[in-house]
Amino acid sequence: MSAPSPSKDLSRSGATPPSGPPHAGLVPPASHTRGGDPYAAGIAEERRRKDEYFRSSPESPAPAAERASFPPLDYYPVDPSWRMTLPVEVYAKPQTFELVTNLGERRVFRREGHVRFERAGETVDLQLYREIEPSGPSATFWVPFSDGGAGHETYPAGRYLDIVPNPDGTVTLDFNRAYNPYCAYGWAYSCPMAPPENRLKIAVRAGERGYHRP
Repeated sequence: MSAPSPSKDLSRSGATPPSGPPHAGLVPPASHTRGGDPYAAGIAEERRRKDEYFRSSPESPAPAAERASFPPLDYYPVDPSWRMTLPVEVYAKPQTFELVTNLGERRVFRREGHVRFERAGETVDLQLYREIEPSGPSATFWVPFSDGGAGHETYPAGRYLDIVPNPDGTVTLDFNRAYNPYCAYGWAYSCPMAPPENRLKIAVRAGERGYHRP
């Protein structure tokens, strides 16, 4: 099931998500823009379109009864320091493995390589995966991760990044575009959780915050 942006949400639904009242305490993403900053303005526009998708699309993960009044999603302010281009250390023999979703579905992935960077005095190592589907491996890298704020500030099971590899062997990680899987809004969706190797100790205060149903 796809989000309204070029990103690919690996959440899938086999049933109608449960209904319930929307959360009313979120900060509209328009307040997170910086005057004259095209990058921040572009992120804000992506967030606005995603909010519109949640409210109006028949494939929205928001419960049908809530869509028209579903509030803006909650985000950290845009921080350009969380956008970085890094070389990929590619594995000579990529390993295929399975991840079990919250609903018990088994999904097949291939560990293609990893990236490293320094943040808050820590060396961060993130694995890059491709989903293996009947039609073949995905064209983009999928990066599920959880951070030190999981369960408090961010979704407990982790967030996702979808990354298009650069021609020069690098990738651009933009944590301002990190998003919650659809199961954050309804447990009828089947979502792979961040594997232990991508559970970070540091807090990643960028991208989408956790969704809290009142």
